[in-house]
Order: sequence, then C-alpha cells, then structure tokens
Amino acid sequence: MRYIVVVAAACIGILAACNSDSPAGPPAYQPLPPPPLEALPFDQLASGTFVFMREASGSPSYSAAYVIDGSGGRSFPALETSARIIDAPSVAPDGRRIAFLGYTGDATAAYDVYVANLDGSNERRVATFDFNAEGPPSWTPDGNQIAFVVAAAGHALIYQQSSASSSTDPVLVRRLTGTPGGSPCPFMHRSNGPISISAQGVIALNCIGNEIDVMQAQGPVIATYIPPARPAGHMSVVHAPAWSPDGERLAFLEEIREGNTFVGTSIIVVEPSNGPPTVLPTVPSSGVVQQTNFGPFSLCWLPDGSGMMFTAPDGLTATHVFIVAVESGVVTRVTSAPDVLDHSVSCSR
Repeated sequence: MRYIVVVAAACIGILAACNSDSPAGPPAYQPLPPPPLEALPFDQLASGTFVFMREASGSPSYSAAYVIDGSGGRSFPALETSARIIDAPSVAPDGRRIAFLGYTGDATAAYDVYVANLDGSNERRVATFDFNAEGPPSWTPDGNQIAFVVAAAGHALIYQQSSASSSTDPVLVRRLTGTPGGSPCPFMHRSNGPISISAQGVIALNCIGNEIDVMQAQGPVIATYIPPARPAGHMSVVHAPAWSPDGERLAFLEEIREGNTFVGTSIIVVEPSNGPPTVLPTVPSSGVVQQTNFGPFSLCWLPDGSGMMFTAPDGLTATHVFIVAVESGVVTRVTSAPDVLDHSVSCSR
C-alpha cells in the first residue's frame, strides 16, 4: 500500500456547504447521570488520562463524556457538574481540564467553546462566534492554548485562546483562503474533528478533499497525505490526524469501505521529514458505516508515545475505543458495550 505525498499543496475552499448541516438545536439529551462504563483492560492501558464521548441508543438512551484514569485504574463520567449539553471533549495535557463544545442554552441555540475541570467545575466560555461556527477544540502541547477552526464565508480561520483567559476573543493564527475553483474546504466543521498542533508548532488538519495537510502556522503547507487508489467499488477516507508527544511523528486513520459497507480501519504513521508512511494492522469490521455528530473516527497518542488510542466502527451497531502499539502493531479493544457509539477520544500528556 502506498500513500501519495504532495508537498506544498493547499487545503482551501468554499465553506458554505460545510455549514449547511449545522443542527437547528441540541441533540436528544438524557439529564439523568450516565451509567458506569463496562470493565476496562487497565492492565493494557498506559498511565495518563483519556477522555471520550459516548452516545447510547438503548435503554437508557444517553450522551455523556467519560474519563479513563489509566494511572489510577478507574473510570468515571466527566463534566458531571455542568448543566450543558456537551460534545467533542478534549482533555488538557496535564489531565486536569477539558475543553469542549457546549450548548449555550440561549436564543442563539449554538455550541461555543468552553473549558472546565474534569468534573465540570470552574466552567468558562472562551470563544463565541456565529451559529455553530467553531470546530472541536484541541490543546497546544504546553496546555496554555486552546486551538480550533472557525468556518467563515469562503475560507476557514484557525484561532487560539489562552486556556486561562476570561475573554471570549481568541487570537487569529492562520487564514485558509478559498480558491476561484472552489476546492474542498478544510475539515473544520463540528462533525469533522479537531486540528492537531505539534510540540514544534506545526499544524495538521483533515481536508474534505480526503487528505491530511501539514503546515506551519505562518508558513506554507509542508506536505499533504492522500490515500492510495483502491479497486473499483472500494474507497479509502482519511481521518483524525494527531502528532506524537515529541512532535516527530504524525498518525491518522484510514477508513476502508466497499460501497456503503465498512471493511476496516488502518492506522497510518508518518514522519513528515523522513521516510514513507508506516501502515499498522487493519482493524476489521462489517456492516453499514455508523455515524455520530462528530463521526466515528478519532485518534490520540498515548503519553509515552508507545502507541495510540483511537475510535472506529466495531461490528454492526457499535463504535468502540481501541489502543494500538506502534512497535508490535497489536490492537487491544478498550470499550466493548453493545449499541454504543464511542468517539472524540483525547489523551493527556
């Protein structure tokens, strides 16, 4: 399998279509406390704090963020003291705070960027834009800044905001401008996942044109990763770029489909400055591709850089959390509850 690497390519385009599927209001919400997680393989988990979102359609039906404390061998619901409907949680590098999209509950019926402690205390809104313009937040590696992309007419804007700020006016980092031909826009909308910023300040993001772009905050696009061509009736889609803790390696997921049927997920690891991509083993599955508000695919690196935690469809009716070891390629299923869609996983440092 070969990945096409395009150097100095652009990820730009018209964003109006990306905003067209913004929900008119909040998703169905169950105010009762969510149930505890199933038994987890803590002996297989690295130390660190991991957060993910779960949507369950069974009985009871609920949507909740969960914390997995790999060091303490426990799990518990996150943001319990917050009265907001939340989505796209992202744990801080120190494992003590979460940035997330929270439903404002006011006349705008929108989701803005908030930050809070793990339990939901000390909640603050750190950014507010037009209706659902903000994409899912992520953190800079030092934990001092929260980064996200904002959709605008004909272009996208990458912003950063101090995690300690009481202001809702973030700083513009980079503008991604549209082209006359209307090329595909960056994946910045609520359903498309967060950007990733390396320890060296290099940005990686997913483009709707089915590519991963790597760029300097104020410089050119360094490289673009495009999935390989597949036989007729098959397709590959790339998702969830994430930098390793040392900023030297970039990982992302390749979704493999046959028609509308999900076949599996491959984990791709690249070193933008050296060598071809490494393709780790594929996680097989079957059934029609499942979707959530943010898509079923997400990925983050374990704090020690030995592997990655990710979410992917698992069977006919579920999306689960997995970990994969970089050296051995061994994949371990972390969550296993039936009829749940686990997504938006993030890792501390």
